[in-house]
This record gives sequence, C-alpha cells and structure tokens, in this order.
Amino acid sequence: MNFCPLCSYTELQKSWLSTHFLRLFEFYKCRNCHSLICSPMPDEETLLKMYSGEYFEGENSNMFGSVHDYLNTLEKGVFLDYGCGSGRFANSVHELGWKTIGIEFSPDAVENLRKTFPFEIVQVGEKPSVQADVVHLADVLEHLTDLESQMAEILSLLKPGGIMIAHGPLEGNPNLFQKMMEYLRRLRGGAANIPPYHVMLATTKGQRLLFERFGLEELEFQVEQINFPAMDTFADSKGARNKALYLIRKASQLVTAEDNGNHYFYIGKKPQNQ
Repeated sequence: MNFCPLCSYTELQKSWLSTHFLRLFEFYKCRNCHSLICSPMPDEETLLKMYSGEYFEGENSNMFGSVHDYLNTLEKGVFLDYGCGSGRFANSVHELGWKTIGIEFSPDAVENLRKTFPFEIVQVGEKPSVQADVVHLADVLEHLTDLESQMAEILSLLKPGGIMIAHGPLEGNPNLFQKMMEYLRRLRGGAANIPPYHVMLATTKGQRLLFERFGLEELEFQVEQINFPAMDTFADSKGARNKALYLIRKASQLVTAEDNGNHYFYIGKKPQNQ
C-alpha cells in the first residue's frame, strides 16, 4: 500500500497494529489524515474465509433508527442497501414502501437472502435492475480492500442528485479508548490473532476527506462515542476483560472531544452532473 485510500496521501508509516489470519497483516498510519491502513490488503480467497454466515449473527447498529427517520423525510423511491448483511434492515425499509435492493459480497449469503426476502438481491460486481435514489452503507467502507474502484462502483449505483447515507466506526481517532488499546497491544507485543475485518481504521478527517474527494456534497456529518466494542451495561460485561473494556469506554466517553468519537453518521448528495 503506497497511498491512503481515504485521503489519497502518499506518505505512510508503520503503526503499532498488526493482525494474523492465514498470514501477517500490518497497518500503516497516514501522515495526513492519521488513519490506519492494512497492508497487504486481504485477497478474495482470504475474504471469503473471513466472512461466513456466522459473521452476520452479531449484526447490530444504533444508527438504523436515524436512517429510518431521514427516509421518512424523503419521497419514496429506490433504496439500495450495499452490504446488506442479514437483510433485516433492508427488509424493514421494504416494509416502509420503498423499492428495495440488497447487495452482498458472499455468494452463499446472496443465495440465502434470495430465498428469504421478496426484494431484489444482487452480488457485488453485478448491476442492479435500476439506479437508486438512496444508497445506504452501514459499517461497510472499513471493509473495502480496493476503495478507489469500489467507491466509484458504489457511486455508479446512485442516480445523479441521489443521496448517500453512510455510518460506521472511527477507530483511528485519538481518544482515551484508542490510546489504551494501543498501549495494551504494545505491552503484549506481536500480532493480534484475529482476521483484519476492518482494513481501514479511519479518523474523522480521513472519513470526511473520502466523501469530499469523490465529489459528494456533505449534508450532515455527526460524530459520537458508542459503547461498541464494549457491552452496553456493566452487568452485561461478562469476565474481567469485558468489564475492564466497559470501564475504559465509559471513561473515554467522559473526556473525549466531539470530533474524536468512535462512530460517524453521514448524509451526502451526488451532484446532478456526476
């Protein structure tokens, strides 16, 4: 990786983070937006092994209510859920009266979704039947391994003047929780034995620059601190590690500046001439 996929800056330096799944994956820090970028990126064979049916069982987002609220302000049209996962959220929009399309990466997931839901399901790389009025990306961008071409492909699915709604983690922001995770990883040493599900750990700056450089007009950008990956309550945090994680997150929420939260919600508009 010789440039940052978020802001396109060409100077990267090795960071504190590395992970191991079939091979070693190291992360490099962008000197401009300070996001962390995986290098090398997982190839297609690795991705198929990483994302199984079990991966979607823990699917959750506290932003779905905000998406519903925004959709209720718009005239109903075509809603495309890119990376629709279990399909439950896409189905909830379908039930609101939108023409709904779901897109997923895994062929097995696509097959199961087609058996389960009454709306159009396509696999990544295939063209849906129509362009969308709204494209929705929930916890998607941080998984994309070829963001330059994949972002262009996603935008091609959106009508000129259409709306993009995106939300996901900001794991590169310098808050107390992130600093503690970095300290503990340095203390333990070595690579974490988990798949590199998130190949980009974005900062607020990096995430906004991504949307800007692809020509989207920002209508809304909110940053907050959510509990994830900690549990919602101390009582739900089973074991010493999870209880410590919960306490660190709560302390981080108390002292973190607004722009350095760990989650964003974005609404942008595609230009009429794009």
